[in-house]
Amino acid sequence: MNSDPDHLHPEIKQAEHKEAYKEIDFTKNDNSLLACPKCKHFISGANLNVEETMATCGHCNHVFGFEHDHDTQSLRPVRLMPEGVEVLKLRSELDIRLKWTDTTSKSGRAFLLLFTSFWNIILLPFVIGVIVGGQWGILLFLSAHLLVGMGLMWHLATIYMNRTSVSVTKNKVRVRSYPLKHFLWRNKELETDSISQLYVSKYVQSTTNGNPNYAYALYAIMDDGEKVALIRGMNRQTQVYIEREMEDYLGIKNRKVPEESS
Repeated sequence: MNSDPDHLHPEIKQAEHKEAYKEIDFTKNDNSLLACPKCKHFISGANLNVEETMATCGHCNHVFGFEHDHDTQSLRPVRLMPEGVEVLKLRSELDIRLKWTDTTSKSGRAFLLLFTSFWNIILLPFVIGVIVGGQWGILLFLSAHLLVGMGLMWHLATIYMNRTSVSVTKNKVRVRSYPLKHFLWRNKELETDSISQLYVSKYVQSTTNGNPNYAYALYAIMDDGEKVALIRGMNRQTQVYIEREMEDYLGIKNRKVPEESS
């Protein structure tokens, strides 16, 4: 039997030819060109390094890895795990651990540290003077400022010491922060079957000289339309990563909602 490729039946050769070029079928509706995960612009072929599976966005110069999606036969950015995030995937549970010092805004932490130090250093001479002079009644006039100072110190301590645990099972989604209690972050527990969508949106966390300081939160949209904030204060990269991991585990198809941050 002649095994020379040149003597193969024309129909077989044509089938092999089609097979070689069907890696990515862009005629399918669920396929798309590789888009930059940062600015969403499409990546040209000249900016793809196929050997190292790295791409450079010609619009914002963002460098990222990519992979081949065998389900849709298209290219997609690699989901890189952000700093300060640990993930354990089991058949019965998805467990995500977040370290606040690595997943919160570095500039926000620096400003909070500076502001807390400034606030309490100004109060310190007055408190020492009251204690030395025995004029305890003056502390009543300073009580509001003292409470603010202690609140800032406690908030700063939670950022540097706390972790958040996100436990996702087929029945429950549990979010808890430890070891310190925080007056703004509360533990959450939701029924998994009641969650219809997840999305990340920014909100005004504080203001400086009348200018808003934004932070990001991961929200769950429930079947009855209620929107529940699961995690607040983490940077956008961390929030989006958690959203995608939870959607994949729970089988929730990602869709754009009006409030979602781009």
